[in-house]
Parts: sequence; structure tokens; C-alpha cells
Amino acid sequence: MTLGMKWKLLPLLCAFAACSSPPSSEDSPAPTPTEMTTTAAPPSALIGTWYAVLSDNGACGIAATFSADGTYATQNLCLISSTAAEDEMEIGTYQVTANQIATTPTKTSCPAGDPNHAPDVYTYQVQGNSLTLADATGAAVLARDTQPALSMEAIQWGCFDAQGQFQAQPLADVP
Repeated sequence: MTLGMKWKLLPLLCAFAACSSPPSSEDSPAPTPTEMTTTAAPPSALIGTWYAVLSDNGACGIAATFSADGTYATQNLCLISSTAAEDEMEIGTYQVTANQIATTPTKTSCPAGDPNHAPDVYTYQVQGNSLTLADATGAAVLARDTQPALSMEAIQWGCFDAQGQFQAQPLADVP
């Protein structure tokens, strides 16, 4: 599973910004969520919505929203018109310890058993309005969303396959 496939981020890509690739690191393997000790509350610098553009034309991107109550939502969103989008979504809970985030999905728009929607652990770093998320497959740099939300008339939930083709699917509980 790649970081780009796992983080399918939230609230409707309110704005788009350029993304860059951070230098690779030689971190030791991340612990599993059950090995981690959680902090009492997520750090305030992490709370909010973060996004990155994934396509040259700015029509596709990822977003993640981390809430103070320990829940998150991620989306992989492609605008197909000025008022419609295809959206792969994941909702779940997260725990933070030191510089790591452990995610546990509870709902997804992909079919049950999709390996891109399994519990995972990421190393993270917040610097100003940039959030870097990394796992063994790579890293992504997201920008803090400071724009007002756009309204969409039609959002189709579903799942993008390995070739980038979108298949409509309902948002359902993760077994």
C-alpha cells in the first residue's frame, strides 16, 4: 500500500496548492497501533484540514481532517466538473504518540477488505502550515486548509482502482 493510495483526504479540497516530495529518511520501522502509548489529546498543531494536489491540472487531490476528539476523515477527490466530484473516503479514529499517528478506519467507500483501508502508522511533522506524513512507502507534504469550504451539488462516493478508474460504492462500515 502506498501513502498516496492510503490517504484519501477530506472536506472537499477547498483549495489547491503545489505539493513537493520531502527528502527520504532512514527511520526505523514504526510500531503497530497496539504497541503505541497515546497522548491524552492530539497536539493542537495537527488539528484541522490538510490537502495536496495530485494532478497537473489541479482537478485531483488528497485531504485529511484530524479532529480534537481523535477522529479523522481522509479523501481522494477528483473534480469532474465545477459542481461534481468523485470521492474515495475513509473515516476513523487516530492516536498520536511522539511523532507518530496510528489510524484505525471505521467507514470507507471502498469494498470490504481493501488493503488501502487498513489500520496504519505514519510518522508526522507539522512545520507552520505544512504537514508531512510518511510511512515505509514514501512521504506526502500537505498544506493547511485555510480557505472556506466549496459547495458541491453532486459527490459520488466510490473507490479508485490501481489504474485510477473510479467505481461507485457506498460509504460502509469497515468489518
